[in-house]
Amino acid sequence: MRRDTSGMSFAMQPVMSWLNPFRAGPVDREPATHPKPPVRVDAVRSVMLGHASLVPEACGLRARILRAHDAQGLWYLRPELMTTLAGRLGEGRARQLVDSLDPLFCDAGSVRS
Repeated sequence: MRRDTSGMSFAMQPVMSWLNPFRAGPVDREPATHPKPPVRVDAVRSVMLGHASLVPEACGLRARILRAHDAQGLWYLRPELMTTLAGRLGEGRARQLVDSLDPLFCDAGSVRS
């Protein structure tokens, strides 16, 4: 995987630059031809809460999901959600559930692998 000068993986640049619009991207990147759609924070929160509800003892995680102020806060809760789900459902199923959140954070074609 290629890396840019900031050390962020090339595949994650579109996601992270969208979550944090004040972070400068690479100089050689073409400007967007149309603005990205706004994240519907409530939609992301709802799906994350649904996934977390599969683990009844994850009340602390559910509280943190409810308290997240924006999409970036929810984005950074993904690893904890993955760990919690993996402990109950296994890593494979947890990965499927967490990966299903990606389209909610960005449009499907913007993440390059």
